[in-house]
Amino acid sequence: TSAQLLWINLITESLPVLALGTERAQGLMEGPPVSSKELLSARSVLFMVVFGVLQAAIVVGIFLFGVRFWGNAAASTPSTCGRSGIERRSRSFSGGAPCS
Repeated sequence: TSAQLLWINLITESLPVLALGTERAQGLMEGPPVSSKELLSARSVLFMVVFGVLQAAIVVGIFLFGVRFWGNAAASTPSTCGRSGIERRSRSFSGGAPCS
């Protein structure tokens, strides 16, 4: 639902916004621009790769914990009504009741 999307956005964006808002960047626009070689240096690319792999590992770990703790039923929603995606779409186009 839209409330769930707003909640996820609030949770995932709050800390980065606070970090950017409290950062002291005096004289930032007065300095020279960062060169493209420095921006995509081996160190920065390595940092991005390590951080991305770490985030992916955390998300997969939380997912596997949830599946083990609550089972696969936690991943299904009431809106699916135990049907496959094709069956849900064919019922919605034919005008049938969503969960009958």
